[in-house]
Order: sequence, then structure tokens, then C-alpha cells
Amino acid sequence: FVAALKSLTSLYRGMKNQPGAKQDVSSDFEGQWTMLSRPNFRDGLGQNRRGDFVYTLGRMAFGMFRPTELRCSIQRILNTTTFVGPDDDLPESVPRTLRKEIQDLRDAIRQSGTTDVTADGSQAPILRTYDIEVEFSIEPKDEDDV
Repeated sequence: FVAALKSLTSLYRGMKNQPGAKQDVSSDFEGQWTMLSRPNFRDGLGQNRRGDFVYTLGRMAFGMFRPTELRCSIQRILNTTTFVGPDDDLPESVPRTLRKEIQDLRDAIRQSGTTDVTADGSQAPILRTYDIEVEFSIEPKDEDDV
């Protein structure tokens, strides 16, 4: 653990923008990531025979989907991150306040002496999406099957 923490710490420190340095627009963190830890969240119903954690659909989806008492087991969780942009191609769903915040950030980057362009001269993206995908199965009602 300590070795992994040191590695992550050095990576993080290397990512900090230095005055006059080129803005890092690395896509190293873009892509699909699998959650390695078991999804053992609060208010679970236990584990099924395969060792998957079981929850109600209401608990998993914060009450947004029905039937909320439907029993579901989680097999895998994926996290996907991608860049959005350039700024003038942002989706209409991006609020004006966020667009202004992005423009203010661009202005601050330029005023600090760093650059916000990629190697090919195009504007570097700032905004990212973050999607969570949960792969789950519906479990039988009989509690003895969990």
C-alpha cells in the first residue's frame, strides 16, 4: 500500500501546473475504469450465493426508480471519464453559469503565463463528463436465496 501511495503522490505532484509551464491536457485519465473495491454500501441486504452484494432498487437508485423494493445484486461498477469540448462545441445542456466559469478559468490560465492549447494548436478541453455504470441482476424475492 505504501509503495502505491508514494507512486500516486508523485504522479499528483507532477500534475500541478507550474508558472510558465504548458497546461497539462493529458488524456491519461480518460477512459473506462472498473471499480476494484466491492460495492459494500450502507443499507445492504447482505450477499447472494455468488458473493455479490444485494440492495433494493430504491437504495441503489436513491428512490428514483420503481419498484423501490425490487432486490438487485451488483456485479460490477464502471466509471467513464471523457473530455467535452472545445468550448464552442459544448452541448446545449451545459448551463450558462458553467460556461462562464470555464471562460473565467481560461482567462486565469492565460493570465498566469501558462497556455491552454494542445500540441496541434487547438484549444485544450477543460470540461469532462463522468458516468457511472452499474451492472446488476434482479434477485429472487425469497430471502433464503440471498
